[in-house]
Amino acid sequence: MSDIRVQRSELTRRNILRLAFGASIGAPLLAACGRDEENPSDDASPSGSASAPSDLSGSLSFSLPMATDGDQAYYEAAIARFTEQTGVEVDFLPFPDAQFAEAIQGLFRSGDEPDVFRMVKAPAQMRASFENEWIQPLDDYPVVTDFLREHHGEEALDPIMSGLHIENKLYSVPCINNPMWNSPGVLMVNMDLLEQYGIDAAPETWSELRDTAAKITTDSGGDVFGYAMPGADMLLPNQMVQPYVAMAGPVRHLANGIPVDMQTGRAGAAHESVVGVVQLMRDLVEDGSVISGWESMGGPDFWQAWASGRVAMSPIAPWWSEETKKINPDVDTTAAPIPVPDSGRGGYTSSASLFAPTWGMSRSSQNPEAAAAFMVFLSTPEEQKMYYDASAVPTALSDAYVDDLSDNARSILEVQSATRVTGPSAVTREPEVSKANSLIQAGAPQPDWRQIVFEAIDGGADYASAAAEYDAALDATIEQALEETGFDPDLYAFPDWDPLTDYEAGA
Repeated sequence: MSDIRVQRSELTRRNILRLAFGASIGAPLLAACGRDEENPSDDASPSGSASAPSDLSGSLSFSLPMATDGDQAYYEAAIARFTEQTGVEVDFLPFPDAQFAEAIQGLFRSGDEPDVFRMVKAPAQMRASFENEWIQPLDDYPVVTDFLREHHGEEALDPIMSGLHIENKLYSVPCINNPMWNSPGVLMVNMDLLEQYGIDAAPETWSELRDTAAKITTDSGGDVFGYAMPGADMLLPNQMVQPYVAMAGPVRHLANGIPVDMQTGRAGAAHESVVGVVQLMRDLVEDGSVISGWESMGGPDFWQAWASGRVAMSPIAPWWSEETKKINPDVDTTAAPIPVPDSGRGGYTSSASLFAPTWGMSRSSQNPEAAAAFMVFLSTPEEQKMYYDASAVPTALSDAYVDDLSDNARSILEVQSATRVTGPSAVTREPEVSKANSLIQAGAPQPDWRQIVFEAIDGGADYASAAAEYDAALDATIEQALEETGFDPDLYAFPDWDPLTDYEAGA
């Protein structure tokens, strides 16, 4: 049996201190315990995955958050397959999803950084990991570049459009991140509830959304709420508000919670499209159509509410639909496009990159060749299919097993594809734009945009006035950042971009 050393870490004060003083992060795991005998990952033959280089040895460490119930079993089995093929032992350090941000920082601070880790959560996302000097480029590892070229095409090696590069260097491999699955942009609708209250179609406009939500809430006597918008942490601006903003105009996020008008290159919080979306959300609250406790609701509470039939409509991160299905397989999770303004569509969800990064390699890795091979191993079509079987999360290469996708997953990906365009990005003009982005993020005005949005939706504060003040301060920050870096003052401006069409760099 291969040696999988796992520590399921809880971030108690004792554990943080232990990590800070550089204690060993490995602990033996009785690998046979806790296995799901029906899980296809456990029964798969090692020969089912792409072969790794045969001249590897030693060990490496690997850390990531456990986001779904199937993650633990899949990764234990995948590690066993990799070790059987290569002889490389893997120290597996998983953390509960909510604790990963703090945990990964503790590992790097203590010098116990993993060789390979998932670049997710604010401190460990690819750009932040680059700025923290946590990761190393992958351009000099042929096992990585050959894999990308074979399975994703030359586009994956394009430093401008891939989404895997920073400052013209490759830093990641796409794997469990499918851009169509990981980003919000879908209205989940329980059509069984809509039909129960005399509504035969998902709402297509803002007024239809408001009317539908109010009718369901009123006609059910409050047993069912027409709408939910979980407000915990960054869910409100990123998942509940921004999808509507994207359908209404040119404002996008320069970074989490920093709205910028991509046509003018300046702050966009007070843009009429954003003001309209915030007012729509406030109207839904004032109508009594939004589920009680939305202000502090996170994913698990939402999944339970939806699975119990208490919510009829909500924007979602697509993977939330599968989590609700795990609780109640019979609950309806119809995917519909995000409703548009009554005056007509003003845009689509947009992405400036082709791929979403997943794995990063520590710049201090003691076994980089094995780490590179492990990243590729996890990213092969065979392994991605096994991950989907275990987690129900479509991966970067989901086209390779599209016939095996659930009806739910397939419908979500279809809606996402039909309502998405390629948007502009300053990286097409300035590869080192991250320097300006970092200065802008560090100097963003306070109170931040999330707080302004929350206070307007929850308490009825004057959003337009607060947003105008925020924009004035953010514009000053943007101008200062561009001046300090010596970049073009109009670096972020794309005046000819139509948010209803794909942007073509250099056109």
